[in-house]
Formats: sequence, structure tokens, C-alpha cells
Amino acid sequence: MKAPDKNDYLILKVPAKFVDDAAKELQRFYSLENGTRYSRATIKEALRRWFEDRVETAAEDIEDLLTSPFRKEAQQFGRMLTQVFRETQLPAKTAEESVFTGFRVFSAAKLAAMISYLAQKGHSVYKTKLNKLLFYSDFINFYRHGYSISGSRYVHLPFGPVPDRYERMISDSVMSGKIRVSGSPGDAQLIQPGPDAAVDELTAPEIETLDWVLENYGKMSAGEITEQSHKEKAYRFTKPGEEVAYEYAKFFEMLPPTRQKGH
Repeated sequence: MKAPDKNDYLILKVPAKFVDDAAKELQRFYSLENGTRYSRATIKEALRRWFEDRVETAAEDIEDLLTSPFRKEAQQFGRMLTQVFRETQLPAKTAEESVFTGFRVFSAAKLAAMISYLAQKGHSVYKTKLNKLLFYSDFINFYRHGYSISGSRYVHLPFGPVPDRYERMISDSVMSGKIRVSGSPGDAQLIQPGPDAAVDELTAPEIETLDWVLENYGKMSAGEITEQSHKEKAYRFTKPGEEVAYEYAKFFEMLPPTRQKGH
């Protein structure tokens, strides 16, 4: 991406068609309003000065405008900033892969912390239910902030989307004391926090996402949350064995505000 020249910021770039259409309508309006038929050139020059004045006025307040989280302009700018960052910082060879990792490098520590936190705070978190809570947590964090929590890839399997390192991470988390698993393999296995449950890897915004997921999905049974995941476009529009793109998050049937209080 070409770096902007300092003079680029002084040029007001308004699409020519927009100016032509506006000039035509304004010419008709003033002709009917006061009987004066201004030329298109006169109207276009007035439009240029009007836009220029608005830009100068906005420039004076631009810092407040773009740093006030409750303003829609600031929210829109934040989304644009994230998009530009992705385009300029991510190597081309990893851009496609990033769609399936939530624009994050996979972190085993993050995924283990998510498992620990969900086991600690959740209600009757069985193994099947846990992988759905992980799915919703990663994808909803992507929806809210533009990146996943763990960087996990999720695969379309018969019982819903599952993180591709799920079984290994469960085993590793048991071995490290982060969780305990009750029940025999093949039966419903209850996931509980272990003596060394570690959540320090999680940031405050990530914990807010996990709490929202637990509040809205955590009370569901394993069967209910599996059924819910099957309704999502993320599952219906992918084939068995395919990886699920994080962009499907915006189509979830239940979604939080993109920004929550205190953020």
C-alpha cells in the first residue's frame, strides 16, 4: 500500500458522479425556490467550498470525534483502522489462513486459559458442550474486536464446529492441572477446574466475551447448544471437514453489542 503524500490530506476527493447529481438537483431546487437558475459550474464551486468548510470544521474536532467510543464515527473509524492494519501488516501468504484463525497466531496458552475459565465459571460443562462454548467465545470475540482469543481453527464435524486441537488441548490441560475430567471415555465427561487453573493469559476484554457467552449459551445443555450451533450459517454453509471462516460470526443468531460498557 502506497504511503500517502502530505498533500493527499489537503485534497477533497468527492466522486464526480455524486457532484454532478447533486448539482443537477440543486439547480432544479433553486430554480423552483426563488426563480434563479444558477449554472452547474457555479453550483459545483459552491459545493466545493461547502465541503471544504465542513472538512476544516471536522478537522478541528477530529481527535474528540474519533476517540469518543460512543460516537458512530469513532466506531466506524476503528473498523477501518483494523482493516487497514490487516492489509498492511499481514504477509500475503498468511492472509487467507488468517480468515480461519481470527487474525491471530494460535496460542496454546490462550486456549488452555479459555478451557480453565469456562470450566471454572460454567454450569455443568461437559466435553461436548465445552467445544461449543470455545467456538462461540472465539468467534464472538472476533465479532466484537476483530480477532479471536486463541487463534484456533474450527472444523465442521457432525456434532458442530470443533477446534482442531481440541482433544490434544484437553489432554494437555489435564496433565498440567488446569482442568479435571470426570467420567469414562465414550461417556459424558464433565470438565471441572483443576488445582492449577490459570486464567492470567486472558485480557479483560476477552474475559468479558467469555462471560457474555456463559450468560447466553452456558445455561444450555450439551444437546441444546449443539442444536444451536447447527442452526448457524457457520455450520449450514460449510461442508463436513471444512474449516469455518470467522467472518460467519456476524451471522450468529445471538450477538452482543460490538462494544460493551467499560470498553
